[in-house]
Amino acid sequence: FDKKAVSDDKKNTYVSDIRIGTVKVLSSTQLDITFEKKNYDVVTRYAYKGRGAELSELLSFNGKFPWVILGDGAGNETNGFKCEWATIKDDHIYVGSVGVENYDDDDKLENRNNFFVKKVSKTGEVIHENWYDIYDRIRNTLGMPFPGFIVHEAVMWSPINKKWIFLPRKCSEKSYVKADVDATGCNKMIITSEDFSTIEYLDIQATPLQKERGFSSFKFVPDSQESMIVGLTTVENGKTINTAIIGLDLQGKILYPETKIFNDKYEGVAFLKHFDPKNIQMPNLN
Repeated sequence: FDKKAVSDDKKNTYVSDIRIGTVKVLSSTQLDITFEKKNYDVVTRYAYKGRGAELSELLSFNGKFPWVILGDGAGNETNGFKCEWATIKDDHIYVGSVGVENYDDDDKLENRNNFFVKKVSKTGEVIHENWYDIYDRIRNTLGMPFPGFIVHEAVMWSPINKKWIFLPRKCSEKSYVKADVDATGCNKMIITSEDFSTIEYLDIQATPLQKERGFSSFKFVPDSQESMIVGLTTVENGKTINTAIIGLDLQGKILYPETKIFNDKYEGVAFLKHFDPKNIQMPNLN
């Protein structure tokens, strides 16, 4: 995807794209989802080692798109933070990574930087919170203790339910360095209390389209009292790359069957209420 994101006609410029769709609530148990054929470009010049515009989540905060650059780990690293999920809670953005150990080329444990979560205020102040114990308790609850792993790319705080919702990308009892990670998916929903003292999980009530698929993003359907979810699932396994969309509720019941929508990778979903597609303007992230 790093090569695909490079602009064909502008130097040092990287391009991602957004697709516009419509979600209709047909009943308390059924959604309908459609997409336009047109796509809209998102352009940036921010890059690292020749890679840019590989965006992992989509949200607005305080009337703008996130604008801070986050350091890895506790914030004192020279590398950038591997952002994979983001949600808003108590007037802050919480930005998280995959929640998996980093290993070196010899399969030795290198660091646990991916267990940090960044808490960002409206003025751009960043608090670096170490969530290792939280992530570790979650995988223990699912019967996947270290060296087992759960890859997190889709996490939301629900202010109405006062719950954290996790829809993992991958999960396995095997070690990350021994598992066939590309062929590993996850079909779980994890629900925790606000302080993570209670952790519950359930199986999503449908067989995945592909066993290696997992969630890359989800959002609550507006006006559903945060009881309905629309999520993206993605597959990256060799030359097989695709994105599907699915609707479900907090009991794991399917409201819209998992349906492949693009032979490409999309990692963020957001709701734009009452907009005119003809007048939409995509952000420039420079």
